[in-house]
Amino acid sequence: MKHAFVGLLVVHGFVHLLGFTKAFGLYAAPQLAQSISRPWGIAWAAACVVMVASAGLLGTSWRGWWGVGVAAVVLSQTTIVSA
Repeated sequence: MKHAFVGLLVVHGFVHLLGFTKAFGLYAAPQLAQSISRPWGIAWAAACVVMVASAGLLGTSWRGWWGVGVAAVVLSQTTIVSA
């Protein structure tokens, strides 16, 4: 079950790259209807990094992974609501 959750965190993190690619014109990302500014694009990329980092920390059984995970969830929700 732990491995499945780690995989879910990684996939969710990479989904945030859509916002980054749309903000910088690397991909049109038709899934995201509104335009995304470059500063928000950086926030989307940061959400990806923090989400994948929390997955890595959980995968290595680091006890404090959940703190990074909470930050990832907050940043993830902030970027999603902004779009």
